[in-house]
Amino acid sequence: MPRKVAVHFLRAETSSEDFLGRTAIVVDLLRASTTIATALANGARDVIPAGSPERAMELCNAIGRSSALLCGERNGEMIPGFDLGNSPREYAAQRVGDKRLIFASSNGSAAILTASDAGRMCVGALVNARAVIRWAESGKEDCVILCAGKLGRFAGEDAACAGHFVLALEQRGFAAANDGARTAARLASSLRGRWLEFLRSTDHGAYLCALGFAADFPVVCAVDSLDVLPVWHENRLVAMARATKG
Repeated sequence: MPRKVAVHFLRAETSSEDFLGRTAIVVDLLRASTTIATALANGARDVIPAGSPERAMELCNAIGRSSALLCGERNGEMIPGFDLGNSPREYAAQRVGDKRLIFASSNGSAAILTASDAGRMCVGALVNARAVIRWAESGKEDCVILCAGKLGRFAGEDAACAGHFVLALEQRGFAAANDGARTAARLASSLRGRWLEFLRSTDHGAYLCALGFAADFPVVCAVDSLDVLPVWHENRLVAMARATKG
């Protein structure tokens, strides 16, 4: 029987049973997934998700401010007292190289923690899509894709990115396992690669543009521009090469 791929558009749709023994891909396209991949590609040591700004502060104090950066956003904007927000353009090598990033975003961090019971888990975006698909195909498990959404609501950009993954996995012998996977695949197929236009048209995309983050969109839309895979390893996200080294 072929392996299956399911898509869940909201964390509230899932339970721990949806992830146990499966390969999980977490998608928060605008912008946590893109930013995390960018940070690790630019030399960050690891990314530690925090469910709240307060928890991020606790983790950062425990690790030590000399080696850690407080990162994240609320309502799209950097949290007061934090070092970095959630724009991938902030995460240059000279800023994040060899740093531990405590990451508290409105939606992505919670989605990562929700999926952490999976047999194995990674964070996926358009920028590292090829690496994500290669990794998902390499395992033996069924795959589940969790969309972060926006404050508990459906996010079209996450669904479309999930659909991009579903289409690629179907080409590699996976079968869509639920309506979420089939719907996401149809959405991605209908875009015909017009990612920039589509992202600007979404609710969250329009909101970020209004905040002044329009320059992030070409970065987010740069499909396969990064050969990096953020994988879950010992309660943190690391570049896959580091995870395999232990």
